[in-house]
Order: sequence, then C-alpha cells, then structure tokens
Amino acid sequence: MAGESESGGLKFETREELQAFLESLLPRRGRWVAATIAARAALRVLPLVATDAMSGSASENLAFSVFSATALAWVATGYPNHFHPSYDAARTAGNIDAYAYVDSNAASNAARAASNAARAAAWADKNADAAVSAACASAGFAARAADSAAPDLWRAITRDAKFIAAGGAGQTLASEPLWAGGASDWSNQHWVSLQIALSREHDWQVWIDWYARRRNGVSDPEEIEFIFATVPNAEHEAGPAAANKWIKERLEALRKPDVPLSRMGELIKKLEERGSITRLRRETSPPKWDFFISYSTHDEASAREVVAVLEQAGHSTFAQFKDIATGNNLVREMQSGLDGSGRVIALYSPEYEKSDHCQAEWSAAYNSDPSGKNRKLVPLLLRPTALNSLARQVVYKSLMGLSKEQRKAAILDAIALKPAQRNVAQIRAELVETASPQPSLNKTGQLDAGPNKIFDKPVVDQDLVDIPYTQRALIKAILRALPRNAPKIVDSALRSYDEHLQERGSQPINRLLNDFASALEKEIEAIKAKEPELLGSGNASLFDSFLSNNALLVTHFPLKNEEKFADIPIDEEKATGDALARPIKDVAEKMQNAVESGIATETIGKIASNSAQFARDIAPLPPDASASEPGSRRVTLKRRYVLGTLGFLVALYNLLGSTASILATEQGAALFEAVRKAIEALSKLLI
Repeated sequence: MAGESESGGLKFETREELQAFLESLLPRRGRWVAATIAARAALRVLPLVATDAMSGSASENLAFSVFSATALAWVATGYPNHFHPSYDAARTAGNIDAYAYVDSNAASNAARAASNAARAAAWADKNADAAVSAACASAGFAARAADSAAPDLWRAITRDAKFIAAGGAGQTLASEPLWAGGASDWSNQHWVSLQIALSREHDWQVWIDWYARRRNGVSDPEEIEFIFATVPNAEHEAGPAAANKWIKERLEALRKPDVPLSRMGELIKKLEERGSITRLRRETSPPKWDFFISYSTHDEASAREVVAVLEQAGHSTFAQFKDIATGNNLVREMQSGLDGSGRVIALYSPEYEKSDHCQAEWSAAYNSDPSGKNRKLVPLLLRPTALNSLARQVVYKSLMGLSKEQRKAAILDAIALKPAQRNVAQIRAELVETASPQPSLNKTGQLDAGPNKIFDKPVVDQDLVDIPYTQRALIKAILRALPRNAPKIVDSALRSYDEHLQERGSQPINRLLNDFASALEKEIEAIKAKEPELLGSGNASLFDSFLSNNALLVTHFPLKNEEKFADIPIDEEKATGDALARPIKDVAEKMQNAVESGIATETIGKIASNSAQFARDIAPLPPDASASEPGSRRVTLKRRYVLGTLGFLVALYNLLGSTASILATEQGAALFEAVRKAIEALSKLLI
C-alpha cells in the first residue's frame, strides 16, 4: 500500500500517499479524518503567513482570513455533530484566494493550505471524495509552504495518520498538540515573527492566544471555540479590526459572570438554548502553583534541589517527581501543571535540549511570553549546552561551578522581580562590574585590556579545549566558500572572531565572541529568508555548526553581563548611523595615538579599533522588532553592543582618571576627553 515504510509502518512523503490512505478509510471514516488531518496541517504552517509586508491592509486581511479558515476547520472537526461550515468556509476560502497574492511563496502556500482545510471541513458531511481531495491539497500546500522543513511536516502528518490507524477518533486527534515533543526551530521562529507583526493593534491578541492554545493541544469550552468560527458577515466585511473587536467583546462577556446572556449576542443565546454554556473564571485568578519545574529525568537531583530552595522561600511548585503518580497520563498531568503554574523554571542541560517533552514544556512557556517582560520563563543552566537558536535569545542564570549556598542565592536571584528603575549613573556603575573587555594597567604602566577576571573565567572541560580549534577550522571553510557579494559584516565578523580565538584560545573575552556571533546569526537568518541560494546548503550547514558551537562555548561562562543587559533597555530607533558609530570611532582614533606614543598596548588598541569597525557594520541595521515591546528582556545585537561598550568605556574612564602618569601626556588627556564624550553619547541611547 502507498504510504507504507519498508518496516510496514505508515510513512507519507507526498500528497498522493496521503490520499491513498484516506481513500482506504472511505466511506465510513475517511471524510472526517481527512478534514482533521487537513486542519492540523494548515495550523502547523499558519505562522508562515508572516512576511516583511505584514503591515499592509491586504496582508492583515490575508492573516485574518487564514486564522478564520483554520478556526472553521478546527471547530468543524472538533464538533462535527454541531457545526457545518459550508457557507462560511466558501466565503473564507474565497477571501484567502483574493488576498493570497503576496510576495512570499511560503505565505501564499500557507494561506492556500488553510483555504483547502476549510473546504475539506465543509465537504466532510456531503461529499467524501471532495473532502479527501481538499484535505490532500491542504497537506500539499502546507508542505510547499514549509519548503526545506517539509519532512518535518510530513512526519507530523504521518503521526496523525498512525493515531487514526490505531483506532483513535478524529475529535480526539483534533485536541492533541500539533507537534509531538514541541515545534522545531523553523516553526517557532515564524510564530514569533507573526506575533511581532500582529500584536501591536487591531486586537490581534485574541488570535495569537487562540493559536498558542492550538499549538499546545489545549481545548477551550465549546462556546469559546464557536466565537472564533462564527464572526458575522458585517464584521468580516468591515475588516480585521472590526472582526477582532467583535471576538474580543464576546470573549470578555463570557468571562464576566455578572453580564446577562441576553447582551452577548445572537450566537451566545443559541448556545445557551442548546445548554452548552459554561462560565469561565476571570483570567486574573491566581495560579495553583507559583512555579512549574521543567527538567530532564537525568537531572532529577538538581530539580529536587531547586524545589527545596523555592519551597523553603515560601513558593509553591509543580514537579514530575512529586506531583505525578506512577501510571498517570504523563502528558495530560504535565499540561495541567503548566496551565496551573504562574511561571516555568527550565533546567538546561544537554539532556534537556534533546528531550521532546522538555522542549514542549519550554515552548509552552516561551510562547506565553515571547518578549520575556513577564518573566514567565526562568532558565537555569546546569551544564554546558548547545542551545537551539530560539533558546539562545532568552537570558539564563548559570549554576555551574557554584557551591550549594551560591546556587541557592543564584536561584532566588533568578526568580526575583526585575530591578526598580535606575538612573543613568546607577546603570553605568552596574555595567562597570561586568565590563568585558576589562581595562587595566600592565606591569610597565601601559593601558591594557583583557578578560573580566571574574565573569570571563570559564568552567574548563574538554569541549572548551576543542571548540576554539573547531571554530577556526569552520571559519576557514566558510570564508573559502563565501560568495563575493555576501554582506561585508559576515566576512568582517568571521575574521574578527577567528583573530580573537587565535590570540586567546580557550580564554576569550566572551562578550566579543557573542557580539560577532550575534551579528553573524542575524545576517545569516536574513540571507536564508531572502536569498538562500547565496549561501548554498553546504555553507548554510557550516554556519549552523559554527553558531551551535558558539552557543556551547558561551555556556561555559557565567554571562553575568547578559543578565544585566536583559534588564537595561536601549532606544533601538536612535541606535543607528552616527549616533552608534561616531562615539567609539573617536575613541579608537585617540587610542591609536596612545598606542603609537607608547602609553597603551597594541592589545587595547586593537580592541578599540575592532569595536569601531563593528559599530560601523551594525549601525545601518534597522531596529530589532523583538525589542520593541515595552519591558522586553531580549538582548538584541545592538543592546549588547551599546551596553557592553558603555561598561568598557566607563571602566576605562575611571582607570584613566586615577592614573596621573597617563593623563599628564597629550595623548592620554585627548583619550580621556574622547572617552568622556563617548560615554555621554551612548548614555543618551538608554531608556
């Protein structure tokens, strides 16, 4: 039979194989199974509708139509005896066809996957062949949308089919998480992009929350689901802003026990008559537990220690080792724990990164607070770990190399509320503590710089010895194959990274490597999205290995500066052009004069020169959208550079001001003044 692997199990890689499977279930089960599989395929690629042009009205109309189509399909498959979306599906599918001519092929194909899912649901109770055909078209468009990640999608569809083949009901499948073990990086990244594109106005949060629940397999009461699937024609025609407002008002009405049902609209009245209304508690009701402990079973001892620290401090916790009895349904109990907990503590380790269950828990916490402003996700690092690209964006607290008392203090510090607002002088003082590079005087009284003696001290293991050599070999291979028309910053950052490793080996200045790697990751993501052929699959793979190795390398360090950077926002709109590049350029010029006069070493001269070049490279970059939300804790490329450079300059200023022998020289006095002006200029970028 088509769709079977050599071992006899189901395996789909094409829509034709899926169609053969669905047709084998006809006439009894195939039609609704087809609709369910189509709905889930469309939901998996829904985030791909995010494009660079999302701000336009046509793109918003497309996004709303895609959300509506998948809501129709989901409700129809979840409640097949109550809901038959023939007219609504046809209207929504037509809207998608009208708006699907966007620049991105991925967005267009994701949209058509949604429209065919709606059609499959509409035909499920009328024409089995048409339902199967629409479902297969939905899966095919979804695979085309996913492009290089299509194997991920077909594996997920295969799992759905296996669930059905084993006797599972379509309605049950409709409420399962979309991705077994958590979504992969490409899905998470596009989901974050879509949230950023839609979250600012027009009440898009109702759909963002709706989709987050679909991803995690969390079902709402029936009346909630029907609100999303039955937006009136008038609101549809008025556009997304009006339709989303209608949804928001109906949801708010359901959540207020004192509001009469007669004021909730015709839909709610009908649902009341049918006896399906169940009231919801206000969303602000307190969680059952303060913290959900997400950990690999390999790290249970550490999880027990974290729980003990938290509970001794008066916090309540949910953890598998104490709250899930043997024989209970692990997935459902874990979901209950996540839903009932205010925050999630993730214990990072290599085993955690490899665990599907851990990644699902991590994704649930991340998706509920992607900017980090509510501190929903609190990661703690147990051992050096090559974190995935999305996890690398979330600041963690390292517990490595600490005594028991130090670990206790670190855990309590990690969960503490963000510090109160500080003035510029207080921020500067904090940045000096973790400044890296750290200015100093060498034995002959010259200005010098090197690693921060406390926070650039790594945990030493074999990886720390091997990684610098591996990275240098990867850089050599990448540069050899790098196209001439690649962005200049790619070549510059790679060579600076290589030069630094050549000089310092396994004792690098960690922030500098983070700066270079962050710039490379940002550029490579942009190239992969817009011009994948520029790199080719081979070089793209080398870059992935390089970034993964850097992620493993930096976890050997405490990263105290990153923790501070997360709580100190900058104005990314202002941090462009000369405002970013000029201050350090002037310092670099005066530092070179100091080197030539013998009062400063070549090392600190090179650090200043490289910093100035790096500022020129990143100055033209647009503001990072992930940092735009007030309270965001994302340590973006520019935030890291501005705050790291400011800490270095303030430390240098303090050192110069206390070194009379250098200030007495013409070059020293000029450098001192340039540093002062640079500090004032960069301080204006603080919020």
